[in-house]
Amino acid sequence: MTKVKEVAQAIAQAGGQSYFVGGFVRDYLLDRPSHDIDVEVFHLEPHRLYHILSRFGQVKKVGKAFSIFLVKGEGLNNIDFSLPQGPPHESVWRRDFTMNALLMDVLTGEIYDYVNGREDIKQKILRHVSENVFRDDPLRILRAIQLAARLEFTIHQDTLKLMAKDLFLLHTIPRERVYGEFKKLLLQAAKPSVGLRYLQKIGGLELFPELQAMVNCPQPPNHHPEGDVWEHTLLVVDEAAKLRPQAKYPEGLMWAALCHDLGKPATYKAENSIITFHGHAAVGAELAQKFMQRFTKEKKLIDYVTTMVKEHMSPFFLYKNNATDAAVRRLAVRIDLDELLLLVRADDAGRGLGTKPRIDDMLAWLAEKKEKLSLPKITPLLKGRHLLEMGLEPGPLFGTILKEAFAMQLDGADFPQIYQTIKNKYAPKQQK
Repeated sequence: MTKVKEVAQAIAQAGGQSYFVGGFVRDYLLDRPSHDIDVEVFHLEPHRLYHILSRFGQVKKVGKAFSIFLVKGEGLNNIDFSLPQGPPHESVWRRDFTMNALLMDVLTGEIYDYVNGREDIKQKILRHVSENVFRDDPLRILRAIQLAARLEFTIHQDTLKLMAKDLFLLHTIPRERVYGEFKKLLLQAAKPSVGLRYLQKIGGLELFPELQAMVNCPQPPNHHPEGDVWEHTLLVVDEAAKLRPQAKYPEGLMWAALCHDLGKPATYKAENSIITFHGHAAVGAELAQKFMQRFTKEKKLIDYVTTMVKEHMSPFFLYKNNATDAAVRRLAVRIDLDELLLLVRADDAGRGLGTKPRIDDMLAWLAEKKEKLSLPKITPLLKGRHLLEMGLEPGPLFGTILKEAFAMQLDGADFPQIYQTIKNKYAPKQQK
């Protein structure tokens, strides 16, 4: 913070005042690390502030409502300097929540509280600053939800009522911004279910029909004593959050946990008091793809989530049927088994307190298979250069032949067997 204080000193010498604002002050009081730092400057004209900041690095001006300056310089990266309208005691009323409306003098460290924010932080309460807070930016509804989950705060009842009242405004928010708040909830909250329950409480699930459909969708109580599909999903998401550090793609794991049972409502059947969801993984994969496409264009993420949902029951079926080595190899080709098993573990644990794991034997069986078959690394034995050696001409048929060869490999054939079979079938016959 030395460099920021140097800037603040220069601002003070020019007649201005500098205050840390927003999440930085909140996190300071909560003794949490803060990565994004916002500084508000008062009593200076924009051109004067620009001139001062230019002495410390490269400056870029953004913002329409009021001037925001981004500085690239030693010790100043990820710090925004802004010129709000009005004096400090008025500017705080344009912020979102009381916990984010505190000011800290950059030079003295003194904190100014015009909205009782310190007490709300002490009591761990998330409370809106003004009645217009969500009309000014409807995304703040989702921000309240993810902040409450991340910080383990309780949203004040009056704030919840206002969120429900202004919920319809979320339709006006670009999907990229909505995605960003969900991403923070899923990746940064110890218990994302806290935020998802708040979303349900204000009627927000109606904006996401795939999630709403899981509410009140029954499950067989002998397998799922925790309740309906939505309750199970909330528990699975929390269990997946515990496994995030082990995942190669934590964000993908968390979205997959949220989406893994989207197919259950569409496949629900109850006959003679027996509940089934036949084919729910395949149906869920299609729903998950459409669901994710409404949030983001990130193909890697969409493909990951879709495949995880489609395959999340596969380890159970393979174990139950004592599957062949070839079947296990094929699964390892379709998906990273280590990632899939994280979801499987979360799915099993998400059946409520007091339930015993049902997958220990399956995990042991699959671990033995993985070791025996040297999974998950499976490299095709037959390659394009081998087809050239056989005298084949490059073309569309290459892909078909290589897929056929790889299928033989998964069935247990070694390289000489594969090579000879393919050569006999496809290589041009030598003329006498």
